[in-house]
Amino acid sequence: MTAPLNGRAPLVLVVDDTEGNRYAVTRLLRGAGMEVIEVATGADAFACLARVVPDLVVLDINLPDVSGRHVLQAIKTTPQTASLPVMHVSASYITNADRAFGLEHGADAYLTHPLDPDVFLATARALLRVGRAEGERARLFEAERRARAAAEEASNAKTQLLSTLSHELRTPLNSVRGHLDLIDAGVYGELTEAQREAIGRAQRSAIYLTALINDLLNFAQLDSGRVEYRIEDVALGGPGGVLADIEALVTMQAAAKGVEVAQLERTGCGADVRVRADADKVRIILVNLVTNAIKFTEPGGRVALACASDEAARTVLVRVTDTGVGIAPADWERIFEPFVQVDRHRSAGSQHGVGLGLAISRSLARAMHGDLTLVSAPGEGSTFTLTLPAA
Repeated sequence: MTAPLNGRAPLVLVVDDTEGNRYAVTRLLRGAGMEVIEVATGADAFACLARVVPDLVVLDINLPDVSGRHVLQAIKTTPQTASLPVMHVSASYITNADRAFGLEHGADAYLTHPLDPDVFLATARALLRVGRAEGERARLFEAERRARAAAEEASNAKTQLLSTLSHELRTPLNSVRGHLDLIDAGVYGELTEAQREAIGRAQRSAIYLTALINDLLNFAQLDSGRVEYRIEDVALGGPGGVLADIEALVTMQAAAKGVEVAQLERTGCGADVRVRADADKVRIILVNLVTNAIKFTEPGGRVALACASDEAARTVLVRVTDTGVGIAPADWERIFEPFVQVDRHRSAGSQHGVGLGLAISRSLARAMHGDLTLVSAPGEGSTFTLTLPAA
């Protein structure tokens, strides 16, 4: 007996105008537990295939209205039946050249009358197994295609939403910050000490919101592939180098937290060390890394920057090391995923942000043919390594 397909007997379409041959084939198939539809012409075969797609077609070549080869070509070029296995069975075209021609032009098997019952049934079962596998592959491919299209549509909608929200929020927020600055400057009159403290808290909140909105906008642009890169030779150390800019940007934050940013650890970061990258993107990455290091380092701790060149790989490594809370190895990759904050409840400082900084930083690094990796342990601090091509 033939194994059922999805809980039912396999369905075979037999196309043959010779009644005796059709009867012999049908009897063998039904005896093996298969269901059979019998037709005698190519037109009837087309009409049947328009109503139902069988699991196998047994097809004569010498039909009264059209050639079986024409029917075969139509089956194999129609998307709904292209994966349908077809067995040519002929009493007229029996030479090796006929067999070769049929197989070359799309037949999955080619037998001739008189049929050997065992060979015929074994061939039919083999084609049904192949057809079942092809059908399952086609089903999985179609399911994957639909899932991919749905995911793409959802991603585009999310990117559009983030971009629109970021733009719409930033405009009124800039106005709020501007008016707070004017009030703080005394444009609308002198402030009491309590009022000045309240204005200061509002300004800090506005700056924090601006940073969040910028992260969302940067993420939306990265996600949609709309970020442009200006790749050039970029100096890391020395006057005007990227690291000097980083120091100026994070000094106040480090001092307010009581964290030392150890300049002496910048070994190997001289003015002659250059990378092939976009300077603005390198600044964004390093500011994210250093401000994160400060945020997760307790007062009295330290943050260090160091550079190293890998001449064999023609890369430059910039390491940002802290003495902070550290991260478990199981979370080393998760922390680079969007909106993930594995340390969210471990310290008060970890409540800040929405978990986009590291995701943005790694995306920027990889877009510049570099990478961003982490080595850390709970309670022992963390080392983030930015790898970039050497100039």
